[in-house]
Amino acid sequence: MLRCFSPVYTAGLRTLASRQSGSVILDHSRSPLRNYNTDEREAELNEFRENVRCFAQEQIAPFAESIDRENTFPKEVNLWKEMGDFGLLGITAPEEHGGLNMGYAAHCIAMEELSRASGSVALSYGAHSNLCVNQLVRHATRTQAAKYLPKLISGEHVGALAMSEPGSGSDVVSMRTPAVDDELDQRLHGAACE
Repeated sequence: MLRCFSPVYTAGLRTLASRQSGSVILDHSRSPLRNYNTDEREAELNEFRENVRCFAQEQIAPFAESIDRENTFPKEVNLWKEMGDFGLLGITAPEEHGGLNMGYAAHCIAMEELSRASGSVALSYGAHSNLCVNQLVRHATRTQAAKYLPKLISGEHVGALAMSEPGSGSDVVSMRTPAVDDELDQRLHGAACE
């Protein structure tokens, strides 16, 4: 079994992210190709990858077969809470809500390394961290973000994204429900599945 003794690994990813705090590389509003040293960013992402790989191999891989066989997460360990404690559940979320604010490259690396350990866990992680948490980061009001993000990022709650309409199923590209501007809001005009 892989043993990881890196101080970053044992302290979680927040240690690595805090070293980057305030730097331009964490600012999603700027181009990822300017205002930072690419060699430094590559080194940071390589260290990030190593730490996520260690976590995934030690904490997730031992349960991968039973997760697939039983179609459920193990009862003997709260894997979701462990991922939250380690810092995996809010990689793209701002620090003010408990996230790491490390951006999409780090999120993709986390997906790769979690997938090496368990495709099932990685898919659940992707739905939670990208389809739910990241969409709240991008589109929620300040009040909504403050209410939902901390518990989603800590692993206390599990998030998802659900949508469907007749004739489309969950194929979001083929959905036809429009959002129409109304004086104060937007209104959705569509049909629900029965």
